Amino acid sequence: MTSPFIDLLVTTYQRAADLLILMKNLEQQTYRNFQLQIFDGSVDDAVVNAVQGYRSGPHQTEYTIHFHKTTAGMTRQRNIAVDHTVGDVSIFLDDDVELEPDYLQQIIAVFDARPEVAAMNGFDTQVLVFSGGKKLGKRKALYRKFGLLPDIGPARYLPWGHGTSHFSDRDKRGVVEVDLLIGHNMAFRTALLKEYRFADFYEDYPTYVLYDDQDICLRLRKKYTLVLNYDARLKHNISPDGRPPKTHYGFQAFFNAYRNWKLFGGHDWESTLKFWAWELLDSILQFPNPKTRNISWGRLLAMSYVMRGYKRYRDIKKGAV
Repeated sequence: MTSPFIDLLVTTYQRAADLLILMKNLEQQTYRNFQLQIFDGSVDDAVVNAVQGYRSGPHQTEYTIHFHKTTAGMTRQRNIAVDHTVGDVSIFLDDDVELEPDYLQQIIAVFDARPEVAAMNGFDTQVLVFSGGKKLGKRKALYRKFGLLPDIGPARYLPWGHGTSHFSDRDKRGVVEVDLLIGHNMAFRTALLKEYRFADFYEDYPTYVLYDDQDICLRLRKKYTLVLNYDARLKHNISPDGRPPKTHYGFQAFFNAYRNWKLFGGHDWESTLKFWAWELLDSILQFPNPKTRNISWGRLLAMSYVMRGYKRYRDIKKGAV
């Protein structure tokens, strides 16, 4: 029996150094039936030069790399990748991740064993390092105290338009069902990925995008199963390069979450109250910290546009965010 072919899809912007680390890391994979496709929206040639330099250098193992120059905008790039993927399984990887050697093998094992699974995440072992080993930070602990973040398992979509934490238990193994996948590693059955695609709502943004991964998951879960695979492990290093201004990040954090909640969330009085309570608490709690103050400004700006009836980023006055 032929082993499934995997297309690894990396959309990148101004992260040549991170991509080089990932390309070297992929040499360690025990599962070899894969290729890498890179979709670069950078404004210079640093990424393509890094790819060419890697190709010409010595390697422990060889694999095929295809390079595509694209326009910028993460969701635009993701849908271009959807058009180009040819594998049985398509895995979106951020350019700043490093996979453990059996990551691909563990992904294929679950797809082979569970035909009802449409998509899955691997487990990010780095997340608890960044949070100091805590399962909940102070802000999330406060949300739990107020009933906004129930302890119902990882990556569950709440009726008030927010998700529970994606990763919280480093020692767990096996597979659990979830509602949401986080975008830095998302494995799809290719036929379903091509059918569902990423919503064109998010293609308005010319930069990094929040919650296009949430949208495709909430559409898929109506008919299919999504899982978190604790045995497929990786590190997400969260590169500081190629990211938008924090005001723009905060804008999307509200504007896109609001859009998804209106489509997929609950709209009874309790869900509505909790959606707005979460958003206002986020804005208030992040404002005193100079590092996150502009995120709060972005959220408040997005709220003002929602109140004025704007439904798409492209309809907002150019240069507003």
